Amino acid sequence: MSQDQDPAKDWSQLSFQRRRMNQGENDPAWTRFWLGFIFFVIVALAYPWYEYQVNKWLLAKDLEVVTEELSEQADAAQRKLSAQMRNAQEQSRLAQVQMREQQQRRRLAKIKVMGTSGTGARLVMIVEMGNTDLPEAHDTICRQARVLFGHDFGGQPLRIQKYRGNQPAVDIGSINCE
Repeated sequence: MSQDQDPAKDWSQLSFQRRRMNQGENDPAWTRFWLGFIFFVIVALAYPWYEYQVNKWLLAKDLEVVTEELSEQADAAQRKLSAQMRNAQEQSRLAQVQMREQQQRRRLAKIKVMGTSGTGARLVMIVEMGNTDLPEAHDTICRQARVLFGHDFGGQPLRIQKYRGNQPAVDIGSINCE
């Protein structure tokens, strides 16, 4: 015998009664079962709708983010393209300016004083003009005339005639060299 047991107590009359299973509405086990079952059915019926709504919201957010990113990328590409276009236009403009200047230098390089005549106040210069006109050739003719005559003209008019090889020269105008 163990120390906790009292030898004076009689345990022989001890009987166990079985609880009766109450199958009525008041039984808390059945009530809990039906509440759990109803809750499970509600969740099972509501879950697909809930999942659809969540996925729709997430998809809308993802599309919004992707749209913003694509918009930013398109704007950046547009800005880059615009900058490239401006650079290309500027380079094209500079190339055209350089080409025009180079063509003008070539035309001016072909200007040559072929001869002079005249006395006193009336000097005549015969000039091979190439493809240039008189206003464009003004400075080049004056520079060559100063070298040829050895002095400045001080506003004295020079008659210019175009050289035409074996044919007579043609008068094309006059210039004042300062």
